[in-house]
Amino acid sequence: MESTARTGPSIGKIILIVILVIILLLVIGVVLIRTVFREDVMRATVKTAINVTEGQVRTNPPEGVDTTRYLALCEAFLKQIEAAPLNDTAVSELFYTFRDASQDKTLDSQELATLEDLMISNYPELESYRTLTASPEEEVNTGQSVSRETIVVNVCEQDPKNAADWRNSGISLFNDPEAPTKRKVGKIPACESITVEVLQKKTVDGVMFYK
Repeated sequence: MESTARTGPSIGKIILIVILVIILLLVIGVVLIRTVFREDVMRATVKTAINVTEGQVRTNPPEGVDTTRYLALCEAFLKQIEAAPLNDTAVSELFYTFRDASQDKTLDSQELATLEDLMISNYPELESYRTLTASPEEEVNTGQSVSRETIVVNVCEQDPKNAADWRNSGISLFNDPEAPTKRKVGKIPACESITVEVLQKKTVDGVMFYK
């Protein structure tokens, strides 16, 4: 008696096809989330980071800070994100700044001033909510003077008279005398050493970045 030959794909092939289909569906799902729901995910990320600092401010109110006004700023900022979403760079900076500030589970007036500056710099219309100011010598509600760290950097410009413009440009300066020259093209005829305030510090791959 002759045996009937088996036809069709083997069980192993069927299992492999099923696995590949599942992987493909997962990839499609991730792409859809990153495109269709991208803004929602970004807003949720920032909201989570801000909510953490709000909880810390309520639990341990920093001295000399109008916490009610700060919390109002946070709420107004979150509403602005809904109305006018930020780009990826701004969202990333917000998330990491708020996360780093809240890691020790307590916030002081200086950290809150930095967070306020960051929120208001993205939405200047929120200036009226400001409770603190991140300046080199600032007077807070307690009347105490708060000093900021400063660093000296070498600024090189094609035109020496424009070097002073770097002082108020708001641009991040690297702790590297040659870094500012890399932002320009052409011949660099002159450099000037200036003192800048340190608003934020972060180490990336062993390199310290100042802002």
